[in-house]
Amino acid sequence: MTRSAPLAALALLFLLLAPACGRDNASRGKPFAWEQDSWTKYVPPFDSLEQFHLSPDGNHVCYLLKRDGQWFVGINGKHTQNFQGIYSTDQGGEPRVVLSPDGQHVGTIYQRPATWRPAKELGRREATAPRPQWFVEIDRRVLGGFDGDFAPELQFAPDGRGFGLAFKRDGQYYVQIVDTTFGPYRRADFAITPDGDVVIAYLEGSYIHVERLGRAGTAAAQ
Repeated sequence: MTRSAPLAALALLFLLLAPACGRDNASRGKPFAWEQDSWTKYVPPFDSLEQFHLSPDGNHVCYLLKRDGQWFVGINGKHTQNFQGIYSTDQGGEPRVVLSPDGQHVGTIYQRPATWRPAKELGRREATAPRPQWFVEIDRRVLGGFDGDFAPELQFAPDGRGFGLAFKRDGQYYVQIVDTTFGPYRRADFAITPDGDVVIAYLEGSYIHVERLGRAGTAAAQ
């Protein structure tokens, strides 16, 4: 009797872990990105698309779309009529600090002038018109430099064990979840829900794709 209890506990643990192992999606080369559910919405041709954001619950994508000199508000592929106003793409360079919900992790988002890079590392275009770059520092881990015209978005998982980051590099958008990077895309954003689920949204061709992935905290612990 004393030896059968550990064996029973081990068998129960195996049964509990088996479904989770079955969700592994290693064939895609992205061990974090097992797909639970997804949906797609059509976006008509546009001259410009700005402010591409995924709602915190992962169910809605909103953006500003410009076509023939008019701006429209888009939500999940549905668009309002033209609104009267002026939209500025100036994102500024003010640093931001993001604290994890448990208060144990901190991220700093800041810009550095292009002059910090040696001239030999700058391309011809950058050397003639140097632009600042964005950097993100998470618990002393520095990520960057990212394109200066898009301020990176950083969010921690509810338990603080994982994070997500949306950034722009060489004119393309990416989403990084812990150590896994998705992209490049025309536009992209992500959300970490209150339950810890990671959802990414991206624009590819004429369609918005939304995919619900695994849990940020689980990926951080692997």
